[in-house]
Amino acid sequence: MTYTKRAGEAPRRRLFGPLVGRWAAGSTRRSEIEHAATYEGTLCGLPGEKVEIYRHPFYTDREKSCPTCRELALEHVRRWPPERD
Repeated sequence: MTYTKRAGEAPRRRLFGPLVGRWAAGSTRRSEIEHAATYEGTLCGLPGEKVEIYRHPFYTDREKSCPTCRELALEHVRRWPPERD
């Protein structure tokens, strides 16, 4: 969840931000494939305790992005696009 603020206005809550930044990137120690990670696990179903989280966001356009996480992330954005200001 992000907040926006224009000069002279109170902050407004945005439920969904842009695609990049909605999920952290993570992978298992055995794989170079990056997954879209949430607090509980990945979008493709890997449990959180088996995923190492990175300090950069999940990018759907990278070659090493998990295809299932990519498709689910893009579907999420199609259903819930970022709020328009």
